[in-house]
Amino acid sequence: MSVSSVTNKSDPSNNHRLTIGCLLRFSWPLAAMFLMMSAAAPIIVHGITIIKDSAGEQIHLAAFLLVAVASILIYSPTFVSRDVANRVVTDRTSLLRITWFFLFWSAIMSVILAVLALEPTLRHLVFVKVLKGSPDSERLAVAGMLVFAAVPFLSSMRGIGQGCHISNGETWHVGMGTALRLVVIAVFVYGFATRHDLSGPVLGALTYLIGMGVETVYVLVMLRNKPQWTVLRHGPALTFGQFTRYAAPLMAGSLLLQLAPNILVIIIGRAGIAEENKAAYSVTRDCCWFFTSVLWVIPSLVVTHAKSMRNLRMLLRLCIAATVVLTVMTAVLAVPVVRDLVFVAVFKVNNQAILSLISLGLLWFLPTPAMIFLNHLVTALHTRSGRTMWVTAGNLAGVGVLAAIALWPNLGSVNGIVLAVAGNCAYLLASTVVQTIGLFNGGFRAAIDPSSLAERMRREAKVSSEQLVEEVA
Repeated sequence: MSVSSVTNKSDPSNNHRLTIGCLLRFSWPLAAMFLMMSAAAPIIVHGITIIKDSAGEQIHLAAFLLVAVASILIYSPTFVSRDVANRVVTDRTSLLRITWFFLFWSAIMSVILAVLALEPTLRHLVFVKVLKGSPDSERLAVAGMLVFAAVPFLSSMRGIGQGCHISNGETWHVGMGTALRLVVIAVFVYGFATRHDLSGPVLGALTYLIGMGVETVYVLVMLRNKPQWTVLRHGPALTFGQFTRYAAPLMAGSLLLQLAPNILVIIIGRAGIAEENKAAYSVTRDCCWFFTSVLWVIPSLVVTHAKSMRNLRMLLRLCIAATVVLTVMTAVLAVPVVRDLVFVAVFKVNNQAILSLISLGLLWFLPTPAMIFLNHLVTALHTRSGRTMWVTAGNLAGVGVLAAIALWPNLGSVNGIVLAVAGNCAYLLASTVVQTIGLFNGGFRAAIDPSSLAERMRREAKVSSEQLVEEVA
């Protein structure tokens, strides 16, 4: 097959003049995907409350939370498979290499999940000592963890399929897959799970497994007749060693990113009036995550389209506009009338102390959309450039800042929601600053290089080899 036949003409990145309209058509299915993903947890929680009475509801919800927090943290490195596939998969050779790489790591994550479920000492340490669960919730968590052990494989394969569709410019396949997942989840929970006496962790784990399984099958089947499967070889491909050096730091960075919310909960626990602050932060975070989740489109936009300065400027215009809109939405949400309409009427919050804390948290949340935008931007540029160690370094710096806050003495005089929201901004800022340093000395130029990562690495290796020969001579 000729190289020209590899090019997907529907891919907007192939157009010489990238426009806002083109970017919007590319972005809206991805934005819808992230919005729909945030709807899964409320459906699971509602299903558990239907099955269990008021006495059992608390313990089963607590057990599901333990399973979800631990499982998602363990398999969070698979989350980068979408952006990695978007950047490196161009043909069947690179597709098979990335598949074997993520299958290998998924197997390790599955073993860790199974060991955590079955090893009593380790399980007690994580669920009771660290996550502060009860012995009853720990007992219920075992079966859910075992079901979750299969999820890392699905998460990896789904991300690879999504990344290939994104690089082809066919983002509607990604949005359609998530919509199908949401429908299957709702049918499973309300059509089956609520008619059977399942434990909270088992209901939640099965819901994730079935929904993600259907989504994964869809995105992979839709890759048939696409260049990533039909073309045996299109230019150079990364070796397994190069691929490991590229993807492993991104996976470590994703793990650190998922670790941050758990540290924030610890920070709230050490602050004053912890229970009210935890409740206020939980509601505020869920609401703000829903509308700021659209900013997770930024990595896919940058990795796919930032192939020139002109394209990058166009991307920045769209992303800055979205960030401004989300910041204004946060400010409006803090207005008492709107706050009461959302949090009292929808979230059923009637405690005036919690409502006051929510208002305070929303005001402190105002810089967060801008911090998220900048952090996603620099992370995506490093994903394009291949200098992914800077992503790990940045997120490690952010976790270090959060750890310093968590260990700071005399936090009891500060509202926990202020510490959590400000701490999240501090994490994002520290990570962004460190990663921005990595863009100097050729990092930015490498990020907007239009060639594939394998082609650029081959050129760099050739230059290094020639320099070595000259030095020896």
